[in-house]
This record gives sequence, C-alpha cells and structure tokens, in this order.
Amino acid sequence: EDKTSLLPGPDYVFDKDVHLLGLGPNDLLNDLETFGLMFETMCVRDLRVFADMLGGEVYHYRDKSGLECDATADVETLINLTNHTYFNLAGHDSGSIEGHLLCLHASRYTPVLPGAIPTGEISPVAGTPLDFTKKKRIGEEIGADCEQLKLVQGYDHNFALDGADGTMREVAEVEDPKSGRRMKVYTTLPGIQFYAGNCIVEQSGKGGVHYGPRTGLCLETHYFPDSIHHPEFEQAVFGAGKVYESETIYAFE
Repeated sequence: EDKTSLLPGPDYVFDKDVHLLGLGPNDLLNDLETFGLMFETMCVRDLRVFADMLGGEVYHYRDKSGLECDATADVETLINLTNHTYFNLAGHDSGSIEGHLLCLHASRYTPVLPGAIPTGEISPVAGTPLDFTKKKRIGEEIGADCEQLKLVQGYDHNFALDGADGTMREVAEVEDPKSGRRMKVYTTLPGIQFYAGNCIVEQSGKGGVHYGPRTGLCLETHYFPDSIHHPEFEQAVFGAGKVYESETIYAFE
C-alpha cells in the first residue's frame, strides 16, 4: 500500500509502483543518485554532495580502518548511514566465504518479511541457524531448512547488538582459518547487518577473477532497518538539537 511519511511537517506519499533502484517494494539499499540515506557505492565526489545536502562531514576515514560519520539536519530527518564493504579474508581470488568463522555479540535479531524488511519483532537467535554468539563457520547452517534463510537466500539479517548504549564496543569477529587473518568490528551503533553475499551478481573482478554469490560478506553497522515504522526500535530520527554521530572500526589482526 502507499506509505505516508511519519515525520512532522508536510506529508510525502510514495507511490507503491515507484522503486528507486528496482530492488522491489522496499529499496532497502539506496545510493546517492536516488538521494537515499544508505550507500551502495561511495566516492569523494558523492560524499561531498551528500555532506552539502545534510550538513556535517558525513563520512571520515580514520587510520584506514575506522569510519566516523556525522550529519545534521534543520528539520527532523531519517538518517541511517552504513558501510557496504565486502570482505573476504582469504583474498579476493579465494572463492566462497562460507569457510570463514563468524562470531556476533548479538543474542537477538530482527526477523524479516519477504523483501528483507523487519517484521517488528526482536527474537532470540538461540536454537536457530542465526545463532553466532559462539564462533561458527558461516556455511555450517546457511542451507538449513529455515524460513528466515529461505526468504533472503541465506544470511541477510539485522542483529540487535548486546549491551548497545552508544559507546564503542566490540560487536563482531570474523576469521579465515586457512590464512589466520582475523577482523574485529567495533561500533557505537545498536545493530549490525550480516549479509553473506547471497545475491552478488556474477562478474569479473580484480585481475579478471570471477566473483559470484558468497564470494564476500558484509558487516554493516546501523540503526535497525525500517525503524520509523516500529516504535519499539531505537529511532534514527535527527534534527535541530540532535546531531547524527557514529563510529565504526574494522580492526585486522
């Protein structure tokens, strides 16, 4: 059905037949060309344009592995910035990430509807294939007979981070057991989207290497998706007197 903005001020109605990126009825990921607030691709020019639109620095890289974001708005505005980098700790030409080991400091997640939009529930991961509270191989249960996995062809879910209080803390660790490389994720944000690259389009990449589904994974820190429609989620609404600020660090060992 058509949706009307829930923010104060003028009502903006979005036609159900208009989809910014052709990704279905939700446009979960938008880029700057469509004035979305979540990037698929980034470049200095794009960031400068977006900073001029919102105010603030928006993205600032720190020590090559840190990402600081800040933004301001003069009226209440949805601001939910993230980073959609793909990681493969075994190397760009190593194939699937299903052998990587993953631990998420998250005992709950937000189940999704068809189209990957949260239902509004915050459910325990215990007893489900989405339990990464202890380090587990990504491919171990990715093909399990689980409705949540079937809906998005694997893992593509937001996890509610334990102890989220706006301070910097460790929230995830991923490891490639063959190379021994490890990456830890630290953030000030309340959620992390774990995407196992289920729908990466077949393509040629660096050095002519073939990339396809599950050749990279994403760990995207953010506020919960679609929080504006779920008052029980922490709200990503900022405006006069409330500045958006976040920090995420990807630390390699």
